[in-house]
Amino acid sequence: MVKKIALFVLGLVLLAGSTYGYSLYMDKRRVDTPMVTTIMPSRLLNAGEIIDSSMLRHVSIPVDAHRNDAIVDADTLIGMTVIIPVGSSEEFVSWKLSKQHNVPVDGERYYAFPTDSLTNVSNMVRRGDRVDVWVEFPQSVLVEMEDKLWHLSAVKIIENLHVAHVKSNEGFEITDGSDNTLGLYAGDASLLSSHRNNSNGVPGQNIYIMTDEIYSAYVMGGQAGKIKLSLPDLNSYQMGKGEVTEVYQKLKDSTAFNAGYGEKIVRLGEVNPEHVQGHEVDNASQAELGGAE
Repeated sequence: MVKKIALFVLGLVLLAGSTYGYSLYMDKRRVDTPMVTTIMPSRLLNAGEIIDSSMLRHVSIPVDAHRNDAIVDADTLIGMTVIIPVGSSEEFVSWKLSKQHNVPVDGERYYAFPTDSLTNVSNMVRRGDRVDVWVEFPQSVLVEMEDKLWHLSAVKIIENLHVAHVKSNEGFEITDGSDNTLGLYAGDASLLSSHRNNSNGVPGQNIYIMTDEIYSAYVMGGQAGKIKLSLPDLNSYQMGKGEVTEVYQKLKDSTAFNAGYGEKIVRLGEVNPEHVQGHEVDNASQAELGGAE
């Protein structure tokens, strides 16, 4: 029994000694390692959240662990919108944030429209995003572009549309799933979209910030065909206002958006080729359509 007690006491002494020695080592290492004060989140911040002072904490980290592109000024961070989740143990970097405000300004209003996962780019759209709006026509539209006939199957009608909220049918915000770590460990902006492969629910409605002109284009587009959203490079559409496209302006009073109204062939002239989808009419078909001129 005495031997067991002696071994137990010896174990405690060895454990205490090793703990004390490690503590001395770490204290010396902290003294020898240059430190820097930086800012990290007080918790995980999801896409679409607007940063306030309660979300920030000042911490000291080794200089070697400090990012050169980190934002270390709290006043700069306050009011910015998170576009990529920021983990509680990482620094703030500009490519995960946006200066845009998630509220309407002069001439803008909130508008809500029903949606689904497919429309929302396989459930990748989040609040704070900027999306482009396309219309897929049920039947191709015959147009003349640069003296050639085309069958248009789809056109982009709105660019840079501001998504204020993405909500489920039950009314809660669709965000990135809590177990989704791809965005947290992304090393640069090229991986910015990779974290959107997971979510906390299924979208049922999108709330947009729109002007009257954009609202009218969106409604007319929904009547003319099927609305589809596209999600551009998330680094490129963070600022500025949404706007209707030139090709929509040229088509809105034609048969494309008003069934049975206007000329059979819509003359567009020059348009941005990135705003239209379709194919050129072959020579034989053009000859058959010659009487439509």
